[in-house]
Amino acid sequence: MNRYLLPFALVALTVLSARAIAEDAHHEDAHHEDAHHEDAHHEDEHHEDEHGHHDHGHHEHFDVFIGAASGQTAYGGIDVDLGNVTLNQRAFPAEMRALGNIFIASKPGINHPEDDDKLPSGVTSLSAGDQLFVRTREISLENATADLFFWDGDGEVSFTPATGGSFDIVTPEPEQSIGTAGFGGGFDDHPLFELSAGGSLPTSGIYLGSFEMQVEDLDPTDSLFLVMGTDGLITPALLGISQNEFDLLTDDDLDEALEERVELAVEYVEQNVIPEPSAALLVLIASLGLTIGRVMRMS
Repeated sequence: MNRYLLPFALVALTVLSARAIAEDAHHEDAHHEDAHHEDAHHEDEHHEDEHGHHDHGHHEHFDVFIGAASGQTAYGGIDVDLGNVTLNQRAFPAEMRALGNIFIASKPGINHPEDDDKLPSGVTSLSAGDQLFVRTREISLENATADLFFWDGDGEVSFTPATGGSFDIVTPEPEQSIGTAGFGGGFDDHPLFELSAGGSLPTSGIYLGSFEMQVEDLDPTDSLFLVMGTDGLITPALLGISQNEFDLLTDDDLDEALEERVELAVEYVEQNVIPEPSAALLVLIASLGLTIGRVMRMS
């Protein structure tokens, strides 16, 4: 092989291998983060705690919702099993697994239900054939702007620019297209989220990346945020226990500890990072309030 083509071939092989593993992950055991991402038969529920924060349990099928509203791409969270949409949700957790010298995840997916009855008032269905796009975006946080931020998971949440780290979204189509809406406007795809660090495995921790979605011919969404917890973050030192005590922990214990750190970071992002919604979305929220008010008066 031409020595100038070899590096590109290696990169292509790594990405293809990562996608193959992500697509086959639902055949693996329940301790793998990607094991459930296309299994619509899990009987899981989406809960909110007493503070109103979203609780994304380890076994839920909870995706990013995409739709249309007032000429803009609508967004939120969707419990795929129940069909419930939480409009305007902008921060989503992800558990990143190590694959060679990168971290990857194929959850959350991007979803639009075929059943229009599941859509919130003011949100319209996609049309069959609508092309959908997803693109990474920069983040401005505490007087710093970067493509990726990092927190070591210890103490209070504190994100700083991730030196040498890179956040990418691998899509099956060119120009960051994730495909087209199907019959009835339904869509369910799982692009590959990837963390890399110039040929070496990134430092374990909590990473913050941002992206936007767009339905063709509509304005894109506001910035959405992916809070990514990696393999290797949970250690005896982080938990404040001995190595012997750590060795007694199960995989579920470690997964739960990682989820707790990620949820802390999600709450931080919801309270400190997410800017005000766009004007178009504020109009939509106001119209929803008026609609609910009319229904209550009629009843």
